[in-house]
Amino acid sequence: MNIKAFAVLVLCVFCAFLGVGFVSPFLPLYAEAMGASGFILGMIFSSFTIARAVVVPFIGPLSERKGRRLFLLIGFGGYTLATLGYILATAPFHLMLTRAIQGATAGMMLPTARAFIGDLCPKGEEDKWQGYGNAAFFGGFASGPLIGGLLAEG
Repeated sequence: MNIKAFAVLVLCVFCAFLGVGFVSPFLPLYAEAMGASGFILGMIFSSFTIARAVVVPFIGPLSERKGRRLFLLIGFGGYTLATLGYILATAPFHLMLTRAIQGATAGMMLPTARAFIGDLCPKGEEDKWQGYGNAAFFGGFASGPLIGGLLAEG
C-alpha cells in the first residue's frame, strides 16, 4: 500500500468537498444580492449535481482508457479554477455556471479517486480503504457548511 499516495488523494478529496459545502451558507445571500429568485437559487444549487450526474457515466470508461491521473488532475485543477467563478460572478447565471463546472469536475474526481483507492489498497482490504476514502468525502462535505456557517455569522 502506497500510504503517501493514499493520504494525498484523500486529503484532496476532503478539501475539494469541504469547498463544495463551504459556500452553502453564503451562496443564498450572494445570489439574492444579485437578484436571484427562490427558483433560480434552487437551480444554482441543483446545477452542481445535475452536471455531476451527466459527467459521471462517461468518466469511468474514459479514465480506464486514458489513465486515472489525467482525470484526477483535470478534476481537481478544474474544480479549483472554477471556484474563481464566485469572485468574478456578477449575475445569478454566473453562479449557476460556476456550480455546474464544479459539478462536472467533481464528477471527474470522485469516481476516479475511488477507483484509484481501489488500485492502491491491498487485496482483501478494499472495503477498509474505501471506507477511509468515503470518510474523507463525507467529512469534507459535512465540515464545509459548518465552517462556512460560522464564518457567515461572524
